[in-house]
Amino acid sequence: MRSVAFHTLGCKVNQYDTQAMREVLTKDYRIVSSKEGADIYIINTCTVTNRADQKSRQYIRNVIKKNPAALVAVTGCYAQRFPQKIAEIQGVNLILGNGEKIRITSFLNGGSPIPINRDGIKKNSRPEVFVENIDSYSRYDTLSVSKHHSHTRAFVKIQDGCQNYCSYCIIPYVRGKERSRPLENILEEIKGLIRNGFKEIVFTGIRLGSWGEDLINGLTFAALLGRVSGIEGLKRIRLSSIEPRDLNEKLMDRIAQLPKVCHHLHIPLQSGDDKILKAMNRPYGTFYYQDLI
Repeated sequence: MRSVAFHTLGCKVNQYDTQAMREVLTKDYRIVSSKEGADIYIINTCTVTNRADQKSRQYIRNVIKKNPAALVAVTGCYAQRFPQKIAEIQGVNLILGNGEKIRITSFLNGGSPIPINRDGIKKNSRPEVFVENIDSYSRYDTLSVSKHHSHTRAFVKIQDGCQNYCSYCIIPYVRGKERSRPLENILEEIKGLIRNGFKEIVFTGIRLGSWGEDLINGLTFAALLGRVSGIEGLKRIRLSSIEPRDLNEKLMDRIAQLPKVCHHLHIPLQSGDDKILKAMNRPYGTFYYQDLI
């Protein structure tokens, strides 16, 4: 059985996606630490800043240098944004966009054999690239998890994508349109996590508070918190981050009513200067934020 190692750069959503891919591959591959030698390395990249781009490229090159015979697959936001730049790195074999992560098994099992020379090192060849226009994905493609590697809290991804289009932010272009995960699928995953010993969950997503806006059943994020709070065995619910405009009175009242929801919110301000906020295309000003707090 071939071995697979993962490495994740970036946010909690990426961490969730990596765990989901890890579980998908468990049936056909032996999962090992990224510090061990592996037959396959899957690198889940980030592109939120230039520094993140640099770290992604650096890690890819380090893996290839230390493991010259390994299959190297690169996915995530940097792969979605700059697949051709990654293709220029000698030693990369497979490049997958964010929308293609869900089919990681078929890409690995159906890929072309890697040409190896007599010294056991990969011959230089162009990687296979599978990166679709992320805006072509209009509904949530479900990856699920049953545990979380090296965590006592379980991340639960409930949403993907963002349509705020802040002037400084690349995320809408690499994560696509806002897509909400179906309610029953969320509840099923949380119950499975509880059966596996987790008592605390952290809701995560690209724009968390937009959950439900694209669903036809009229459910809201506040309603989701109510449904999840009723799950037996769950002790705590945390929110990873929520936009100021999404934190309305109805949601705040619901949080206050639900003892399982931790009274700790990460609400990004981005700048204390109204001119800068306007240039950033943020949909609020400093007085709005101050009143909210």
